[in-house]
Amino acid sequence: MNTQNNDMYFVTVIADYCDHNAFGRVRQKLMEKLLDAGVPLTHMQFNEVWVPFFDTRATGFDLADMARNSGVPRDGVRHIFYVNTAPRKDDTKAREDNAGEKLVYVKLKNNVEILAVNSGESLAFLKDAIDSAQHLDISDRGSQFRSLNVFPDALRRLAMNDASLFTGDAMNDLPDMPTSMSINRIEGYGNMKTNIRLDGFNHEWFGKKARIKINGIEEQVTISRRLFDDSEGVGLVLYAGSSGWKDNSSDVTFMEIGLRGASAADHLYNYDEDSYPENGMEFDLEITG
Repeated sequence: MNTQNNDMYFVTVIADYCDHNAFGRVRQKLMEKLLDAGVPLTHMQFNEVWVPFFDTRATGFDLADMARNSGVPRDGVRHIFYVNTAPRKDDTKAREDNAGEKLVYVKLKNNVEILAVNSGESLAFLKDAIDSAQHLDISDRGSQFRSLNVFPDALRRLAMNDASLFTGDAMNDLPDMPTSMSINRIEGYGNMKTNIRLDGFNHEWFGKKARIKINGIEEQVTISRRLFDDSEGVGLVLYAGSSGWKDNSSDVTFMEIGLRGASAADHLYNYDEDSYPENGMEFDLEITG
C-alpha cells in the first residue's frame, strides 16, 4: 500500500487532441497514476490547453508562455506540465509498434517540471530557462495514443521521486529557439504573435509604415507601440503584444500583428483561400517610411 504523498499537484496538459473525450480520458489516467503514487484526490488539480493538430510551434510557445511565467511551485506544491503534440514527423518511414518522438523531463529554474514529447518546436522556447533536462526510462512506442496508454506512468514515477526514471542528460537534444521572423501563435482574436522580440527591435521604426509579406500576400502595416495607439481602420498593426516572460530579470515581450476590431489572420485569408497564415510560418518585413 502506498504511503500518502502530501504534496499538492497542479498538472497542466498541453496537447493537440482537440477532443473532449481524449482530454477526459488522459486526465482520468493521470489522476489514477497520481493515486497510485499516494497522492489524494484533494491534492490534485488539472488544467487543459488545446493546440491545433500536429502544431509543435503553438505547443512550444504556449508551454513557454505558461511554464516560464508560473509562480505555482513552492514548498509542498508542484506544477507539472504534461505535453504531447507528436506528429511523428522525425521519421516518415514505416514505424514499429506506433513508435514516435520520445518523452523527456525538463525542470526549469523556477522549479516548474515538464514531461513533454520532444517533437519539432515543442521545447524550442525554453533552453535559457532550463535547470536540467533528462531522457526517461519510458517507452516511445506501444500505442497510437501514447498520452493515454504509455506516458502516464512517467507521472507516477515522478511523483514517487523514482530516480531510475532518469537515464541521461537530454539538454543537447533539445531544439533552439527559431530566429527567422515567423509566427509563434495565432490566438483567438486572430492576432498573430510573432517571434520578434521588443528588446531587439529598432525603436526608431515606431510610427513608420512597413510592407509585410506572408505566404505570398503583401500588405502595408503600421508599426506602433500598442495595438490601440492607432484608430480603427488604419489596417494591420505591428505592435508590442501581451505575450512574453522574464529573462534574467529583464522583460521579454514579443511583437504581434493585429487588426483593430477584426482578425488579422482572417484579413489576410480573404485575399485567397490558400493564403491563411499558420503558426510557424515565416514572413518578410520591409520598412517603407
